[in-house]
Amino acid sequence: MRAIKNPSLSLRVAAAAVAFGGMLASLHAQTPIPWTVTWSVPPQQAPLLSSGFNNLSQQTLRQILHTSISGSSVRVEISNVFGNTPIVVSDVHVANAVVNSDGSPTSSTIAGTDHAVTFSGSSTVTIPAGQIAESDGVGFTLPADADVMVSMYFPNGVPESSIPTFAQDGGQNGMFLANGDVSAATSISPYSTFSSYYYLTGLQVQNPNSLGTVVALGASITAGDKSNFNVNHRWVNDLAQRLNTAGLQVGVANKGISGNGLLSGSNANPDAISRFTRDVLQQPNVRWVIFSDVIINTLSGAGTPPTFASITSAVKQLMQQAHAQGIKFYCSTLTPNGGRPADQWTPAAEAIREQVDAFFLNPANGCDGIVDQDTATHDPANPLQYRPAFNAGDFLHPNDAGHQAIANAVNLGLFTANGVPPFTASTGCGTLLAGQGITPGHPLPSCNGRFQISLQGDGNLILYDGNTMVWSTQSSGHTPSVATLLADGNFVILDQAGKIFWSTATAGLLGDTLIMQNDGNLVLYTAPTAPNSPVWDSNTVAASKLLMY
Repeated sequence: MRAIKNPSLSLRVAAAAVAFGGMLASLHAQTPIPWTVTWSVPPQQAPLLSSGFNNLSQQTLRQILHTSISGSSVRVEISNVFGNTPIVVSDVHVANAVVNSDGSPTSSTIAGTDHAVTFSGSSTVTIPAGQIAESDGVGFTLPADADVMVSMYFPNGVPESSIPTFAQDGGQNGMFLANGDVSAATSISPYSTFSSYYYLTGLQVQNPNSLGTVVALGASITAGDKSNFNVNHRWVNDLAQRLNTAGLQVGVANKGISGNGLLSGSNANPDAISRFTRDVLQQPNVRWVIFSDVIINTLSGAGTPPTFASITSAVKQLMQQAHAQGIKFYCSTLTPNGGRPADQWTPAAEAIREQVDAFFLNPANGCDGIVDQDTATHDPANPLQYRPAFNAGDFLHPNDAGHQAIANAVNLGLFTANGVPPFTASTGCGTLLAGQGITPGHPLPSCNGRFQISLQGDGNLILYDGNTMVWSTQSSGHTPSVATLLADGNFVILDQAGKIFWSTATAGLLGDTLIMQNDGNLVLYTAPTAPNSPVWDSNTVAASKLLMY
């Protein structure tokens, strides 16, 4: 057996051996460390290869990818799931990639990092039509947030009638074709460069501290359309960076397909319903799924959109499938679409979008958590459209700043055991930045020492002028864990289960610095270096001596 699997099966086929330095070893074969996705793309049916690939005969395909979680060993996933003929792949290699100073890819690898990958000990694997091959594991020190190159050689090529499996939305010119078997070469001379992934659909790692894989299931926004090309600035990449910075070992699988819909599709663009088993349930060590933007395409167009009932029924179906496998299902509100042409977005579609968003925000919806992409990106002055600073120009897709705002809307408490996001204490007087928090017994003083905000054990946050209370959140009756400034700009108090029981209601307003000022006012500003744009304050300037609640 050569680590081939039929994607219709729910159990993934384990690799039979681990190769290291060209020799078989049992590095992880006898350990319980699971495989976790560090990079992934959703397979689609591609056009015939004969038009541009010269049938791949005796050619090397080299493709760059960007990791999420780190690991001490890796394995490669090669897919022929939409193929109609077997393919033969040989001499597969993985190595650290060389990138330019601006982050854009090159076709070279870093000397001394190359490792050969085998399939049940063999350097060659035949993958039948409709199936997937997972390699043996190979010892490889793989960093998080890093660029990796996977090379594979096609000794026999593929027939002109072969239908390849690919992922259209590569987001970078990091896929290369070269003549001959140059998989192990540090530098190659590619004759073609392109931006879609062919056959390569996953890279997985073993990490003893891994908490699991989160799958982002979505459409073009998740895929990263309109984000800057070549630099991995999709919201999914931004989320992976936030998780790593917070010390949360979570692998992130991007399963976004441009134009993807919820209810109907094809092999070239399989709908979310038909691909849910393969792209979510069968992913290694999957613990969570973020259900993102596919509904937008289902509603788009000049015709009559599907009903709210049909959409929510389909979502509940996916939710039930996830829950049956112990996977948490996180629902994302739909980003604004105002400003699009009338043949792309209608008042009827907008009405259903608002219904869907209201459904997702209703605690009775069955979702295990919410990612409020709408609040994170819409213009407060015109909620049906993106903030101008987030609009990529087509009123449908966010730019890089918008992608970062979506990533910031993901509460990292969704990935912790107790639901409380990781936080640190303030490192200086008077200032609380995003990701920092206040706990009972550890107040935040103003820099002149006169004022402080203190989280009480009963859940009340109190602003003191000396020993005199001048302001309170009036939120007693809870057992708090922390008062923290979330990345989405909301200053909140969380209970022991991570539930918000008080907030400034400033999510999406770009607040990123809370200051206990020397004048007695507690103010949330939009910038730490130039605090002149308040988005919320306690209205407790000392001169006024007001008691505000």
